[in-house]
Amino acid sequence: MAVPVYAGNSFCSFTTRITQQDSLTDLDQLEKKVETIYYNGNYEKVIQLSDSILKKVEPKSTKDSLRIAKLYYHKFESYYKLKDYRSSINATNNGLDVYPVFFETSDLKAILYYKRAYAEKSLNRYLKSRESMLKSIEILESHKNPNLDYLIGGYLFLSSDEAYHGNLKEAQRYVRLAENGYKRNKNQIDKAREGVNGENDRYEIMLPYRKMYLLYSLGKTTQDSTEFEIELAKLRHLKNQPEFGVKYESIYYTQALNHYASWLIKRGESHPQSHKHLEKALLLLNEVIYLVEEKGYSGIISNIKFNKCKALTNANRLKEASELLEPILQNLSANSSLKPYFLAQKALIKAKENKKEQALTHFYEAVSLAHKSTDTLKQDFSNFKPNTSFGTTKLLLRIAQELNSHYAEDKAVSLLVFQLYHKALIQFQNSIIETKFSPKYDEVLRQILDGLLKFELKGDELNYKIEELIETTEILKNRIEWKRFNQNRFTNSLKDLDSLRAERLSLRNQLVTAKQENDLDAQDAIQSQINKNEKTIVSYYPNLNVLDEPDFKLKELQEKLDNETIILKYVLLADDLAIFSISKTIVSVDLIPWNDTFNSRIDQFILKVKTQNYNSNEAQDLGQLLLTNIKEFKNVVIIPDSKLFKLPFEILQVNNQLALERYNIRYSSNLGFVKPDILQSTTNQKLAIYVPDYDNTFQTSVSRNQIGSLVGAQKEAHAISQFFTSDIYDNNNITKTDFFKSSSQAKLLHLAMHSEVNNNRPELSKLLFSNKTSRDNHLYIEEIYGMDLGAELVVLSACNTGVGKENEGRSLESFQRAFTFAGVPAVVASLWEVPDKATQQVMTFFYENLKKGQKKALALKNAKLEYLKRHKGTKLAEPFYWAGFVLYGKNDAVVKTTYLTPWVWTLLILVLALSVALFSKKRFVK
Repeated sequence: MAVPVYAGNSFCSFTTRITQQDSLTDLDQLEKKVETIYYNGNYEKVIQLSDSILKKVEPKSTKDSLRIAKLYYHKFESYYKLKDYRSSINATNNGLDVYPVFFETSDLKAILYYKRAYAEKSLNRYLKSRESMLKSIEILESHKNPNLDYLIGGYLFLSSDEAYHGNLKEAQRYVRLAENGYKRNKNQIDKAREGVNGENDRYEIMLPYRKMYLLYSLGKTTQDSTEFEIELAKLRHLKNQPEFGVKYESIYYTQALNHYASWLIKRGESHPQSHKHLEKALLLLNEVIYLVEEKGYSGIISNIKFNKCKALTNANRLKEASELLEPILQNLSANSSLKPYFLAQKALIKAKENKKEQALTHFYEAVSLAHKSTDTLKQDFSNFKPNTSFGTTKLLLRIAQELNSHYAEDKAVSLLVFQLYHKALIQFQNSIIETKFSPKYDEVLRQILDGLLKFELKGDELNYKIEELIETTEILKNRIEWKRFNQNRFTNSLKDLDSLRAERLSLRNQLVTAKQENDLDAQDAIQSQINKNEKTIVSYYPNLNVLDEPDFKLKELQEKLDNETIILKYVLLADDLAIFSISKTIVSVDLIPWNDTFNSRIDQFILKVKTQNYNSNEAQDLGQLLLTNIKEFKNVVIIPDSKLFKLPFEILQVNNQLALERYNIRYSSNLGFVKPDILQSTTNQKLAIYVPDYDNTFQTSVSRNQIGSLVGAQKEAHAISQFFTSDIYDNNNITKTDFFKSSSQAKLLHLAMHSEVNNNRPELSKLLFSNKTSRDNHLYIEEIYGMDLGAELVVLSACNTGVGKENEGRSLESFQRAFTFAGVPAVVASLWEVPDKATQQVMTFFYENLKKGQKKALALKNAKLEYLKRHKGTKLAEPFYWAGFVLYGKNDAVVKTTYLTPWVWTLLILVLALSVALFSKKRFVK
């Protein structure tokens, strides 16, 4: 019995093979009835009838269980059509629960996972949807004759997921898997996808389009341009074949050419041979326009012509661009969402024609359409009211950049540009409040910051107060990172938070309505509920304010700093590196030129460190470049960015001396995590040490870079246990459940284990309690968020806890955020795989120093200095062996030592002097 089901953008079928074997039962008839009702579009009736059947039946056989699972499948489809995604997920879960355990010949189980993935994605549960799709593919790949349409659809789903997160190579790999599966079974798949009239959108057309879309989204190199041409040649060949279907397949062809043209236009903006790129783009777009207007191909002609207008503008063929754009604008409705962008393009044309007043007029019109207020937008944009569209943020940014490019020396226009950058920041803040995370957020925020800092350094009346700029961007960065994590969670460890946040959003919406209706009583009542909700959230998640919506005040941070501490916050911009210097009394910013050459210098410098070829001259040069304004300070807090996450600043040199020797250096992922060094009063000094045995798989490597027994870690555990009351968990049966139970009782946590770091997807990073592949044996970052830990320090003495090749530092930053949320204010982790013996020695010295009452940064510094002292003049003194460990977070001591303040010493001296005087007097009297 063939049952068509929705898979991605196509209809396909699966076959429940057992229904062909025996006569139909009553359950068969009921299931068929449900199916018929579904295809008639009565989805509520499907749900009602399925529920009534499911309440009455008990599965008595494997066949019964399969039929019941199919009923849940129909429930899923109905809920999905009604956009009730949570209920659709429950339906698939119920179907999987009743699915026969030992029956693996049907594709239904895989299809249920497949369907669940789409519902989870609709709820922005990206990690869950990914896991569901991977499970579906695993089942299908295990079948001798799987449903290939679902298998290919699964590969394409994962390709889109990887592309969304910026992982071009992985996205392309999944498309290749889909392509290989299609090629092996082309005729069978094409036949299964045929519509009523024998027409369909074949994978043969779809897959080259997918490849070109990935290149359009993420491609950057000349090799990408070559791959564009290869896929374009395939599509041209297929278009000229008689079986090419204009109705269903032409959209792939026109979109592919349009995307390629867009990529060429963008690439031409910074390429020395831009004219060649633009001419190629125009040829492609002319072909698309001809096919859509003359041959009935699918495509949105206004968007295609707008793309052509951009190419003509960039090629300085301004008259043609203007003539093409004008009728498009006239045909747009007054409230079209595209109109602001088209007007901005018209303004750009006028600017390039040196028609300044017309350009300013059209730029104003574009901004005015995005202005969400009944009040007329002022000519200087000062009363601009933001909307909730991220696209508007990019529009304001683009207009500011274009105006600055054409009228940089015009004081009046500079005022407008400054206002636009300022309003773009406000619009950005407004547009990301309740929207899902986008990888483009970070790039856009950096561009806005870049623009505002350029005005800051002009030193004129247009300055945006630097303190306010730091506060706003810090808050926004935290919100972006929280969105990234919260959207990509897999577990439900924060389910209470989900419901509380949903309640908060609902109350805020009610408050807006009450204000619109000017209902003061309702406003007061709702505000009281909001305050109560926020108190509840804080009581459950006391560290949430640091990660989610902090009310960060730079002045308050400065007041808590001592006079010997400076914070250096680095932010990578388009062509500069911004270095914010923050001390108790001063806030300043320096912009230093920074391009790919400097990135390469950092990479090469670190590579030489790792290969034991430390370059002291380069260390001196980088020290002069990066360690600015710190001469009079003793303590330095580094907040790195991009490539700098990979760099231990201790190995830089200042006046031909290691920074390690001159400063106490620690790190933080953001300003909100920089806390004063105040010792928490506690009598607990328990150290919990976790050293999984990994099934006694012996490890012969000198570093911790393979899944095997960490022999050095065992010795390390027993060495550091002598300094504190310790519990060592070191057998091959230890699980993360044991960690959950025991870790909350310790003041110090030491995890000497393997980890897997995913720098493209930090939420997938994990600590491994076993070398088994089961999720139950791995501690994921998001699970740490759900813990309630009372420790003051966690040491990740493991391989790969630091950073990798791409998206430098996000994983290390993510570990700190997770442990901070769980209540641990400080983390020590490694930037690279440190050899066992060196790790053991540095860690032993570190814990010994902690026991002496030294602050964490000083304890780690002195541990490294002691290691250097013992290996002076040998190869083991290379930074590779000691510099990999860094401290993130709070710097206070973990052991309270007896410390006498100066006035106490003065009092003791006076008492002693008085005692001596009295004793002398007594002797004299005698």
